[in-house]
Amino acid sequence: MKTTHLKAFLFGKFSWKRILLSLAEIYLGLLVFAWFFADLLIHHPPTQKYGALAGEVTFTAKDGTKLCGAWIPQKKASLTILFSHGNAEHMGNDMPFLRELWSAGFNVFAYDYRGYGHSEGKPTEKGLYQDVDAAYKHLTQNLRIPPENILVMGRSLGSGPSTWLAAHEPVGGLVVESGFTSAFRVPIPFPLFPFDQFPNLKRLDQIRCPLLVIHGMQDEVIPNSHGKKLFSSYQGPKKAWWVETAGHNDIFSTNPDEYLRQLREFAKEIPLHKTATDNRQNAITLYHGRTIENHSVWHR
Repeated sequence: MKTTHLKAFLFGKFSWKRILLSLAEIYLGLLVFAWFFADLLIHHPPTQKYGALAGEVTFTAKDGTKLCGAWIPQKKASLTILFSHGNAEHMGNDMPFLRELWSAGFNVFAYDYRGYGHSEGKPTEKGLYQDVDAAYKHLTQNLRIPPENILVMGRSLGSGPSTWLAAHEPVGGLVVESGFTSAFRVPIPFPLFPFDQFPNLKRLDQIRCPLLVIHGMQDEVIPNSHGKKLFSSYQGPKKAWWVETAGHNDIFSTNPDEYLRQLREFAKEIPLHKTATDNRQNAITLYHGRTIENHSVWHR
């Protein structure tokens, strides 16, 4: 069989119609793959576990999933940071960083997404929204923290649930560190599908609080163009800190003093609830009557 006949037998006769049909089939295959497997591709829970944490609490998401969090109060704090961690990490990895936030004068509430750390379940986009909503309700309903005194902070993957929360609930401020415009735009810089995950950019119009964008200029995972696009597109009060020598995971370690200074300066822009002082006692009490100052792990 001649080569030309063999090609015709294997691939069919060349035509633009056949090429377009093949491209459509490839696109449809990618579309179906993205629809069913995006959650598996996006989420990477770490396999290693951690021991008991100071201030560890459990709470429940709307769908009944049991979640793990850590409540780290500060006697003199008026603002409470609600921290959503990045991918491939959990609270056990983040404790040294959370301790620095606490030392800088903030109450801190961190939590593990479903399927991460000690939290039950499997991670999905919808699930992470339910998780951050449950953490928010734990703060506002159980600990009676005024919504205006909550500073929502999301790093990398955590920018998704944090931005969602700021778009759906009243909060005092939003910090997006190493965040993306949307999850699909990280590997593909143009809209390929009619759906996406964690569409942070589209949610900016729904947010009514001060915004701080932090991004490393050498970010090798999420290009700094994502952070700059979020900042330029937001129409409300905003600040940005572009860290010239930092990549994706080393912004804090690159310059911890400046990091905390930027955070404190941004916190001054947040109008606190008038009953913030009255709520401080709620913010310094741990379960079983312990206070964070009595736990040695939080002292230098």
